[in-house]
Amino acid sequence: MSADPTLIGLVGKWAQGTETYQLVATLRTYRRHQRANPLEVTVQVWDSGLPGDYRWLVEARGENGGFASGNGAPDLESAFATTHWNKLDDGPD
Repeated sequence: MSADPTLIGLVGKWAQGTETYQLVATLRTYRRHQRANPLEVTVQVWDSGLPGDYRWLVEARGENGGFASGNGAPDLESAFATTHWNKLDDGPD
């Protein structure tokens, strides 16, 4: 599971894209919620394909409209760890 550096390079060249990420995984989970039934959450994992501090990014959207993202990270574990999961619990801002 990783980004295609050729595609990312083409986006940079032709679309003048910067900080380009490729969606490499979409997952569904059910988050425990203290005040309600488990919350269905769709998690997306993004990869820039470039080594460095911001290679990986995780975003999550709950069925209640809540959205969580994290800081870019050099590895997947850190990307998941920096995702603000608690933002999912209260719905949209």
